[in-house]
Amino acid sequence: MKQLFTILTLFLISSTLQAQSFNAFQDNASSSIESLDELQDMYLDFFDDRGMAASVDSDGDIKFVVDDYTYYIFSSSQEKDLGYFRIALPNVWGVEDEYERRAALRAMERVNKELKVVKAHFVDSDVWLGTEIFINDVEDFRDLYDRLMKVISDAHDIIIEEQ
Repeated sequence: MKQLFTILTLFLISSTLQAQSFNAFQDNASSSIESLDELQDMYLDFFDDRGMAASVDSDGDIKFVVDDYTYYIFSSSQEKDLGYFRIALPNVWGVEDEYERRAALRAMERVNKELKVVKAHFVDSDVWLGTEIFINDVEDFRDLYDRLMKVISDAHDIIIEEQ
């Protein structure tokens, strides 16, 4: 009985510390950005400074095109957690049958195994590629954007190679 009590106590302490650690990180995500509109404007200004067209979609996310591929920065999910930053390249492979699904799974496994930060996953019957990271300040994305786009491009190359 004493062992069970000790294990439960350690579990509760561990859970509490993990929750405090997560909340501390979330609280440490700092920025002068105070609204979703300001966040969207920051991203739009970033792309405008690079001479790239970008827009806010109906979900409040940032839509932009690079090399004829449409990407998204999920700014609407940052409204609740400024320290979370995500770029996605949706619909890189529309899977139509079981044979394609197995091939897509092999390609996705390769992406997830060989590359850092990027994830390949299904959304319905489409393969999506995306990066998800935590940042200390929303404006830190400027320093990470090119590297994140490179890893998505590398993942896309693997998917094309496996099709």
